[in-house]
Amino acid sequence: GPHGLRKQAGEADHLGLNDSVEAVCFPAGCATGSSFDPDLLEHMGQVLGDECQAEDVSILLGPAVNIKRSPLCGRNFEYISEDPYLAGKLSAAYIRGVQSRGVGTSIKHFAANNQETRRLTISSDLSERALHEIYLPAFEEAVKAAQPKTVMCSYNKINGVYASENKMLLTDILRDQWGFEGYVVSDWGAANDRVKGLEAGLDLEMPSSNGYNDAKIVAAVQNGSLDEAVLDRAVERILKVVFSYVDARRPDTVFDRAKDHAEAVAVETQCAVLLTNQGVLPLGTDQKIAYIGEFAAAPRYQGGGSSHIHPSRVTSAWEVAQQKGRNVCYAKGFSAMRDEMTDAELAEAIQAAQNADVAVENTRADLAVIPHPGDVIVIVVVHHLIADAQHATHRLYLRLVGGGRVEQFLQLLVDTYRAKLAAATGTQHLQPVPAGQVIRFRQTRLAQFQNRVRCCAVVCAAHEKEVAVFVVH
Repeated sequence: GPHGLRKQAGEADHLGLNDSVEAVCFPAGCATGSSFDPDLLEHMGQVLGDECQAEDVSILLGPAVNIKRSPLCGRNFEYISEDPYLAGKLSAAYIRGVQSRGVGTSIKHFAANNQETRRLTISSDLSERALHEIYLPAFEEAVKAAQPKTVMCSYNKINGVYASENKMLLTDILRDQWGFEGYVVSDWGAANDRVKGLEAGLDLEMPSSNGYNDAKIVAAVQNGSLDEAVLDRAVERILKVVFSYVDARRPDTVFDRAKDHAEAVAVETQCAVLLTNQGVLPLGTDQKIAYIGEFAAAPRYQGGGSSHIHPSRVTSAWEVAQQKGRNVCYAKGFSAMRDEMTDAELAEAIQAAQNADVAVENTRADLAVIPHPGDVIVIVVVHHLIADAQHATHRLYLRLVGGGRVEQFLQLLVDTYRAKLAAATGTQHLQPVPAGQVIRFRQTRLAQFQNRVRCCAVVCAAHEKEVAVFVVH
C-alpha cells in the first residue's frame, strides 16, 4: 500500500527494500487527492481489498494522510493532500472500501511526520492548536468515520516524546477521545523503547526484533515494572484483528491483473484537473506532434521506497500514441535516469520540435532547487525555435511528471526562459513574473512577450502534472 499491493513472497526481507510480486499500480495519493471524489476512493479500496484477499494479505499499509507541510518530504507522493478536511474524507472512503472486503488497513504515519530531514529522529515541536487543527484532523475523521483496523505510529518525536511511546497520542487522543478500536503498529523500526511503548499504547512492533525486545517485555513483567495486564491488552487487540481477517477469508478470490489495470486507468482519468484551457487541448489528430523527453517512453508514475509497486504492466504515452495510430514522433532528449543530456540528444530534440506542429516536452518537476537537464531542455529548444524559425508557428507544451511542488519549478522555468528570450531578441529590461501568476496563468498574456509567447493552458493532475505552458509564435 497505499496505492497498490506490495507483497514480498517467501523468505524476502519484508523491509520493503527488495522486489515484490507483480501487482497493479493505482494512482498515488497525490493523484487521488486531486479527484475530490470519496466514491472513487472507496471503489479503488474495494478493488485493492479483493487483490489482498487473492494474495492472502490481511493488512494493506495505507492510506497515508500526513499533511504536505514541506515540499521536500520524500513521501509526499503517497500523501493525499495539504488540506486536513479533504485528506480525512478521502482516507475514510478508502478505508471503507478496503475493509468492506474483510481486509484491514493501516492509516499512517501517526503523527506530524512531515519532512525528510532527520525524519526518523526529529522532534516535531508544535502547539496544541496546530496539532489538533492541522496535523490530526485527517486521522480523526478516518478513525471516527471508518475505524481502520490498525494505526501506524511514526518515527519522529512530538514535543520531545517519540510517537511510539507517546501516551497522549496513542491512548489519550486516539483511544479515549476518538474511540479507536484496533491496534497500533510501529512504522518499520520506529519502536524506540519497547516497554515504554507498550505502556503508552503501541501494541505491535514491526519488523520483528527476533526476540530481543520480547525478552525485555518478559523481564519487565517478571520484575514487576510492567503490569502483565498491559501486555495482555496488546495481545487481545492484535488477535481481534487477526481473527476478523480469518473469519472474512475468501481464498477463491481471483486477482485479475488485466481487469484491475483497466480499473487503475479509470481512476487516473478521474484524477486529472483542468484549470484553464484556451483552445490548446485536446490536440488535433491531424497535427504532427513530437514527444520530447524519455518520460514519454519510460514514464515516472510513482515514488520509490517501501511503497513502490512492482506493476504487471506499464503503458507509456509514446506506446499509446503508436497504438492509436497518431502522427507522433519521439526524441529522447534527456535521460529519465541520469541528470545529463548529450549534444546529440539535444540536436535530436530540436530537430523533432522544428519538424512538428506541436512539441510536447515530457519532463519532471523535481525537488531540486537547480533543475536537471531534462528540466532545461524545453528552454533550450524554445531558444532554438526563436532563433532559427522566427517566422514559423511552433507550439511547445510542457508535461510535468511528479508528486511534489510545481510552482517554484515553473517560476524557475519562466525566469530562465526570459533570460534566453532576452539573449535572442536583445531585450534587456524584462520584469519578473510573480510565482502565483506563473502557476495560475489564467488568461493573462505576459506583456514582455506579447508578440512571441502566450501562456495558454494548465492541466494539473497531481500524479502526472500536465502543464501546457507556452505557445511560441
